[in-house]
Amino acid sequence: MLHELHQSADLDFAKNGIAGQHAAEFVLLSQKYKALSQHLQLQQKVYNFFSELKTPMLWQFYLHRWQLESIYILPIIEALASAADDVEVRIFYIDETVASSMMIDAQTFAPMLLVTDTNDRELNQMILLRPKAMEEMVLKMKHENKAADAIKEMMHSWYEKDQGQSVQTQLLEAFKQKEAIV
Repeated sequence: MLHELHQSADLDFAKNGIAGQHAAEFVLLSQKYKALSQHLQLQQKVYNFFSELKTPMLWQFYLHRWQLESIYILPIIEALASAADDVEVRIFYIDETVASSMMIDAQTFAPMLLVTDTNDRELNQMILLRPKAMEEMVLKMKHENKAADAIKEMMHSWYEKDQGQSVQTQLLEAFKQKEAIV
């Protein structure tokens, strides 16, 4: 199923009937999300750019159980949307059934942000939110047949050290590039 989480507070997956057999993992991710949200610091140039956006937009963020990195990315998306003048964020959880029906390898699918102009309902951008350095490390570890737990540990460590800086830069570049085209 594709579950819409009506707000980030819905990341309490157990309350939404999403957790199932992965309940313990979701509880830990939910706690991590709350802590990250409280301590996030946006780069000033990133905040300034997004605070000047005036086009009404809908940002749809898609996450999957395998994407523990979503927990590091979502607070950034929410903070940037809050900085912008008129941005609505909607969060969707993709379960294994939806992923397989869309022929998505859930283990390699990067968190995705769809950006829609709410005036004309046109899809403006699809942004895969996995910083290049992270993508290269994940691919290398998969090529080396590293266990999923080792990859998760590496990802947690990398995102903790990065503190959201790479994702902020990636989003800033994506939006600036789109702005230059329009």
